[in-house]
Amino acid sequence: MKFIARICILIVVTCSYTCLKAEEHLPIQEIECDESAGEDLMHEHGMLSRLLLIYSEIIRRIENEEYVSLSWVVGSCEVVRDFIENHHEKLEEQYIFPLFLKAKVHEELIKTLYEQHQVGRLITESILNMANEDALVEPEQKNILVGYLRHFVRMYRPHHAREDTVLLPALRKLITPKEYEELGEPFEEEEHELFGPLGFKTALKKVKKIERELGIYHLAQFTQKK
Repeated sequence: MKFIARICILIVVTCSYTCLKAEEHLPIQEIECDESAGEDLMHEHGMLSRLLLIYSEIIRRIENEEYVSLSWVVGSCEVVRDFIENHHEKLEEQYIFPLFLKAKVHEELIKTLYEQHQVGRLITESILNMANEDALVEPEQKNILVGYLRHFVRMYRPHHAREDTVLLPALRKLITPKEYEELGEPFEEEEHELFGPLGFKTALKKVKKIERELGIYHLAQFTQKK
């Protein structure tokens, strides 16, 4: 019986894996689903985490004098600028932060998060301004680029972790369930207006492409070996 049970489990796992592999090659399709504002923001924080992993891998490669394509730096930085900073953070500043300030809840945290948004935008602008082949060849330029990337990663790892574990859980206590549900509507409208109906999926597709080229796409490679 144990043998049969193991075979059944193996079949289920294999079928699930096959479906997932097939899904990777399917074209992007719009899937209608209603997400709350908190879910929307947390999904985007997940994409930000993947961008921070890309930044970290670029840092590692530069420091080890391994090949780095300028397109990886520019491409990932543009997603950070266009989707994270000009969309995601603007929504937080326009709709989320004022709710806390009005209720006088987590005021110091809101102040810090807002300041970090401003610093992050300056870092991103600086990276894009110096994004040329010299930045990947000249020792001084490489050090500056690595410094910018490192500062961004160091700041944003605790930044979005604090939002996910403190700010967003507290959001439900500040407004009614109906208000919480309705808060997702302007988020979706803004995303569609700026990026089209597949905004998040399109941005994530760009991230996946860079991950594949960097060789950090497959999750299993990060599993600790025994």
